[in-house]
Amino acid sequence: MLIMKLSGQWSRRRAGDAPLSSDLRAVRQAAILFVAAGTIGLITDFLPGAVGNGSKPLDAINLFVGLLALTRVSSRLTGYRSLVFPLLGMVGIALNNAAGTLPAPTLGIWFVLVFLWVGSWHRRGTCLAMAPFAVAAYLAPYLGGAPRGPDVIGSVILIIPVAVLAGEVIAANAGRSRELAREQQRAVEALAKANLTDDLTQLGNRRFGNQLLDGVEPGDVVAVLDLDHFKTVNDRFGHARGDQILQELGACLRAQVRTSDGVARMGGEEFLLIVRQAPPGQAFQSVDRVVSAWRAGSPLSTLSAGVAIHVAGQSPSDTYRAADQALYAAKTAGRDRTLVAGGPAAIPVQA
Repeated sequence: MLIMKLSGQWSRRRAGDAPLSSDLRAVRQAAILFVAAGTIGLITDFLPGAVGNGSKPLDAINLFVGLLALTRVSSRLTGYRSLVFPLLGMVGIALNNAAGTLPAPTLGIWFVLVFLWVGSWHRRGTCLAMAPFAVAAYLAPYLGGAPRGPDVIGSVILIIPVAVLAGEVIAANAGRSRELAREQQRAVEALAKANLTDDLTQLGNRRFGNQLLDGVEPGDVVAVLDLDHFKTVNDRFGHARGDQILQELGACLRAQVRTSDGVARMGGEEFLLIVRQAPPGQAFQSVDRVVSAWRAGSPLSTLSAGVAIHVAGQSPSDTYRAADQALYAAKTAGRDRTLVAGGPAAIPVQA
């Protein structure tokens, strides 16, 4: 429970900050270590002068565990669940030691290797929490009657602390590296967002709008929206009040537009809205709902919109041009309305 508490907290924190692929890399690395240990063990089992036959089943199990983790269960062993690998590793070390197939000089190396993996992928303190399991794995064969030398107790006092210390040092360095990587990722994301965000309205900027247009698919609805008589408002009430109106419109658009759709300020008081793959009637209603929601606030400057459906074989720029022409028709028809591009004349959705 102590290990699950220590590592579970860290793995839950990582779930929000780090990609799942890092957990999968931890599992994959552990699996590869099991495959390598099993393969090397089986090769040495058949060499002349091998210690004995007792290690063959254990080496085969190590190989099987590694292959199984690589192919079937890796996604289920992320976070604290991956600690099953070092625990299995310790069990394997204990069984090999009990069978007398593990050369004494290599005993400490295996424990160090286990704790190096734990330190590489788990938070600080996890190695310390696993120390009692390592002591048990080290001493269990001797308590069970395996031959032991006079220096067993001295060895465990030396080997396990060294292995735990090595793992904790790795954990501290790895944790700092992960934090630096997260900070760098956040900085990159913030910079990318700033490059695509309009400072005043907090909507996408023109660059983002161009990306939206480049990504339109047949069936998407392209709408161009524009504030009515905005220059008059600026001249009468000042540019500060005009900026406030733009900010209020940005908040209105964020509230009305679905997350699956896209909206951007293309410049001045003109905005682009993309409604993704909605039935035509519903898409038009989505655009007109924005115009109606803005009207409901009795703004100093009302909103007009032109709408066009993107069709196969038509360029995004042509669809945008059609929506812009519908917007011009809405302005000519009296403003504060949504018009749909539809041949020689635009069809009003709501006056």
